[in-house]
Amino acid sequence: MGAEAGGPRDTAPGQQLRALFYALPPGESSFRTVEEVPDYVEKSIPFFITFIGLEFAVSWIQKRKLPGRINDGISSLSLGILSRLPE
Repeated sequence: MGAEAGGPRDTAPGQQLRALFYALPPGESSFRTVEEVPDYVEKSIPFFITFIGLEFAVSWIQKRKLPGRINDGISSLSLGILSRLPE
């Protein structure tokens, strides 16, 4: 799967989505070395953003108002971004 031996494996979008929900079989989630492990957090970010947008769209269609409060959303996104900075 990976281009070089010992390097991170390439993951397909379907595999990335299953990893987001912890639905990978052992053969796809076991690795010989730490270097082979893909960065699942980085690969799941587009799915999180898509689901957040979907939640807002569905809520807007059903209730004609946005879910939650804007300040809660901003603080959650800010903390998520802040948690990625040390790397």
